[in-house]
Amino acid sequence: MAIEKKLNRRDFLRGTAIAAVGVMAASCAQPTPIIVEKEVPVEKVVKETVVVEKQVPVEKIVKETVVVSKEIAIEKVVTATPVPPKFFEAPMLAELVKAGKLPPVEDRLPVDPMVIAPVDTIGTYGGTWRMVASGTSDFSGHSSRVNPVEGFITWGMDGASIVPNLASKWEIGDNGASFTFYLRKGVKWSDGKPFTAADVLFLHEDVYKNTELTPNYPGGFKMAGEPAVVEKLDDYTFSIKFAAPYGLFPLNMAADFSGWSEVPAHYMKQFHASYTAKANLDKMVADNKLETWMQLYSAKGNWMNNPEKPLLRPWLMVQPPPETTLILERNPYYWKVDPDGNQLPYIDRQRHTLVESVDVINLRAVAGEIDNQMRNIALASYPLYKENAAKGGYDVYLWKMAETGACFFPNQTLLKDDVLRGIMQDIRFRKALQYAIDTDEVNELHYVGQASDMTSCVPDELKGEKIFEEYTYDVAKANALLDEMGLDKKGPNGWRLRPDGQELSLTVETAASWTTVVPVAELVAGYWQKIGINAVLKSLMYEGWWDRVGTSEYQVIAYLLENFDPLINLTYPRNYFVTSYDCYWGTLWGAWYNAGGKAGEEPPDWVKELQTAYDGVKGETDPAKQIAVMNDAFKVWLESHNIVHTVGRYPQPVIVKTSFKNFPKDGVNGWPLRSPGYSRPEQYFMTA
Repeated sequence: MAIEKKLNRRDFLRGTAIAAVGVMAASCAQPTPIIVEKEVPVEKVVKETVVVEKQVPVEKIVKETVVVSKEIAIEKVVTATPVPPKFFEAPMLAELVKAGKLPPVEDRLPVDPMVIAPVDTIGTYGGTWRMVASGTSDFSGHSSRVNPVEGFITWGMDGASIVPNLASKWEIGDNGASFTFYLRKGVKWSDGKPFTAADVLFLHEDVYKNTELTPNYPGGFKMAGEPAVVEKLDDYTFSIKFAAPYGLFPLNMAADFSGWSEVPAHYMKQFHASYTAKANLDKMVADNKLETWMQLYSAKGNWMNNPEKPLLRPWLMVQPPPETTLILERNPYYWKVDPDGNQLPYIDRQRHTLVESVDVINLRAVAGEIDNQMRNIALASYPLYKENAAKGGYDVYLWKMAETGACFFPNQTLLKDDVLRGIMQDIRFRKALQYAIDTDEVNELHYVGQASDMTSCVPDELKGEKIFEEYTYDVAKANALLDEMGLDKKGPNGWRLRPDGQELSLTVETAASWTTVVPVAELVAGYWQKIGINAVLKSLMYEGWWDRVGTSEYQVIAYLLENFDPLINLTYPRNYFVTSYDCYWGTLWGAWYNAGGKAGEEPPDWVKELQTAYDGVKGETDPAKQIAVMNDAFKVWLESHNIVHTVGRYPQPVIVKTSFKNFPKDGVNGWPLRSPGYSRPEQYFMTA
């Protein structure tokens, strides 16, 4: 079955481009305007208007810059949405209130609850949202998208702007080096205890700065090599100050740093050595069959396995692993409402069924046993989904992907095999692997012909470089490059021989649950065999995946290349700028950067150039200059050909039951957005 339209890069950018002004605007949701005065050395008049659609608390921000001799006054005029005069709750919670087991809804909500405008219409309460995962690790990744962490600020429902969330507003000072967040008063953890700035301070001072819990202070909270300074200003206000301007900080807080709001100090202190007597702590460690208090702290902080941990998310775990059906129920203290005053979420429960393989997920989908899901819903199965849609009572939406098709990451910091490591560090080898891949065949077989090529992913400013155009399918070129490297001799089985006389073999590792990757990796391994490399695919369970990556003993990883666009990969730079150990093509180099040189392995100069460029991007407060620096570094990255690719953009199918409402028909699937999390799962609802 044909898909009507291919998605090009311009379509993608329309759906995901970061609104430059929105990133840096000090958004607020107060009923009266406020005026902030700062001294800045700029002598020009700037008028900026930001419209945040679909997000009720902030409708419009008008910034007026007036030039004077020493200072610029910035006036932010806000049209605030009034708090509904009356609140309503789900029937299952009303019964608990009636029984005296729960306070009235108005006592559970904050003074200024977050008001969420639904995608289509005001919803109704009830229902169980059915989803399927291939194991607990797959569930963990999926749940972060459908029951996402609530950050202080977050992505708007347009997937482009940044808007208030737990913080009703934030301010930026010191030319982008300091940030002040104003929390909503009266937000409560799921156990009814208040959420305050003390929770933030505990995380920073007692977790991030505790070397037993956090051996290396998080690199994302350093500037100019110095850790952040976090200060509690009052119960609902805190500041974060850096040693230098940090232009990316609001963006990062909306994306990967949202977990700052996930640590309930009143609960976690009982597992911390600074707050609990050693004898009591030792007993808890022994009772839980662990060895250290740090292991205890980590275990108790895992909401998936510990239902007792208080949360701020829409749903709470009530039936955890090792059960194979995981049940989440609504959070009675959830702090968001719709415009009519109905406490969210609308849906009572999430039910995640754990199955042995992705094939079972497909069977469940076509049988109509999944209410809404995009994870593990592969484009290759799109014809099957469409064929069974009417019988299964579902629709198939097509979202845009913020990722490329399957890519391959030769590990240039491979341990325990210096000969193969040297081979993979030779760009001729990586180019040979590229030339051997028939990308047109990959597209037809695994992306139903709907993927664009990789040239669609190159920033417009670099179109003239023609980097990807060079790598068309050419087996003769692949063989010639390998011969040129001295890999021209073959053994008795027909495989090329390494300089040490061993067969040239490659083990390609991937996760069995990555449905869009595994079949492509099988095909690509076959291509590489045709040029004399004994390539084999090893599909692993996702459990323990990151431990495996951290060893740097893998040879090649097959995955996707996330956010192949400067406007989006600002938030997820690992495979572009080698910023952490999860950079698949340079694990030890990334670990070195993240630890400030105290771990991993010092990289070569050209990798340091990428890392230095990222430092420049982090510190730049002008979005246009950020993009310019990104593009310069991107050119270096392209020319070094660290990643072997297949196809570029492609659509992401989404299974949506006809009874499942307020799910956007169009959207972007990408990890920084925690898709579909940015579309507010709490406002989805189900009809009979």
